[in-house]
Formats: sequence, structure tokens, C-alpha cells
Amino acid sequence: MGQTKSVTQTATQLYVSQSTVSKNLKRLETELGFKIIAVHAHQTDLTPEGHYLYTHLQQLAAQFNQVLEHIYADKASRPITVCHSIIPFERVFLPAFFHRFTAQHNRPIQLSSFRPASYAASLNLLLNQQATFILMQEDFFHADPRIAFTPLLRGHYSVIIPRDQLLTLKSKLSLTDLAQHKLWIWNSTPPVHSAIRLSNTLRQTLPNLELTTVKNIAECAMYAASGEGLGLIPGFAIDPQNTDVVYRPLDLDIPMTYGVSYLRATKQETYFTAIIDALQATVADKQATWF
Repeated sequence: MGQTKSVTQTATQLYVSQSTVSKNLKRLETELGFKIIAVHAHQTDLTPEGHYLYTHLQQLAAQFNQVLEHIYADKASRPITVCHSIIPFERVFLPAFFHRFTAQHNRPIQLSSFRPASYAASLNLLLNQQATFILMQEDFFHADPRIAFTPLLRGHYSVIIPRDQLLTLKSKLSLTDLAQHKLWIWNSTPPVHSAIRLSNTLRQTLPNLELTTVKNIAECAMYAASGEGLGLIPGFAIDPQNTDVVYRPLDLDIPMTYGVSYLRATKQETYFTAIIDALQATVADKQATWF
């Protein structure tokens, strides 16, 4: 009304009926306690109070738009943070991913390490916007409805064996191969489903087994390298370049998926598809040479 001075033209611009405009104006006048429009000789105009209100609302609208523009500009310049747990394969594919994405897009990207021992602390990285994406296995976030997941690798558990043991001669290890060995298994807090399932299966099959949980995958490799037993880790966390140990797949049907987790709202971001495509393409390029 402030621009058109006409109920008819206002209704046309808003794609609503004249009666809708008139009803809303009357409702607003009732709430405010003063008249906004006046009709004289079939001419509609703003009252002095209406004109004063309209002028200041224009100023507020301009300020609001400036605030939004500032927020959007700041958001666009904020780095996309990809958090990783520094497993060896990430050290291989993440530099290539960084190069692939930055070569095609101007949006800044930041790689940041984290320790995936605590589910709550890792979740807060996303909720507090300290991380945009987190690379981890699928069951780590326990099907939290706020979190979405895109798979990058599928695999099973692997066993870490001291290099001087005869078990290294086998291409796969069965549960009975693990008997008589002390085992160190990685898990988080709270425990992930796949590790719980593996631990329960081991205890049921080998009731006298000594099984210890650790919160760092590297610790499993160190215990194995020192001759203190065998390590059990997700297959995507193996390190073929570690010459102190040998990795062999565990012949047990407990599948797991490694990928990228993020808040569901992140799917609406303009950069989302480009990040996912770059991650998937880079992992596909590198996995054949690593696993």
C-alpha cells in the first residue's frame, strides 16, 4: 500500500484477492490501535501515522537486508572443515581430495584431525559448527536422526599380527586362529555396534579369550608390534606401510562402512554435492592402490 496507494494494485502485486488485502489491513489497524489508510473520494492514501510507519519500516527492511547480506557473505567465506581421525588411508587420499576440490572451486576448505574416542565430543563438533563433515564409520553416530551419512568404503574387520608369527602365512584368519592369543580391539564411547557384535561373537566362541578394548586404533598396532597379542580394527584402518606388523582380514561376516557424516541441513548447502563428489572420486582412485 505504501508504494501503490491502491488496494487493487497491492492485491495484484501480491497475487491475492482485494478482500484479503483489506481484511489484513483492518486486522493490522486493530492490533496497532490506529488507522493506516484513509479513503477520500474513492482515493486511498496512507494516514500520517501510516506514512510514518511505512517510512520507518522501509528503513528497517533495508537494514535487515544488509544484515542478511553480511551473514551470507561471511558464511560463504567460512572454510568448509573436514574432520578426520588420521588413519593411514586418510593420509593418502585427503591431500588428493583437497587438491581436486580446490582446483575446481573457490570455497576455502580446511582439514582438521580429531580423536574419535567419544561420540558426544565428536557430535558437538558438528552441532557447534567446528566441523562441517566428519570422516568415520557409519555406526559411530548410532543412527542419530540429526546426522546424515554418505558411504565411501565398505569392508570387514582386520587382524594385526606381529610380523614374526606363522599366522602371517594365512590369507584370512578364522575365529579359531585367534584362540590362545591376547586380543586388543578398538572401540569408542559409547561402543559402536560393529565392535560390540564382534566382541560378543568372540566371547561366545572363545570363552577363555583375553579381550581388551582400547580407544585408539594405533594402540592396537603397537600392542601387536610389541608381541603382546593381536589387534582387531576396521579393515579401512589398515596401514600396509607399517613393516612391524602384517594385516589379514578376519573371515567373519560383520560388515562395516566408512564414509562421511554431517548434519542433515548441510545437504541444502551449495557446496554439498561438490564435496561429496570429490570425496567419492578420490577414494575410488586411491583404494585400489592401498587395500
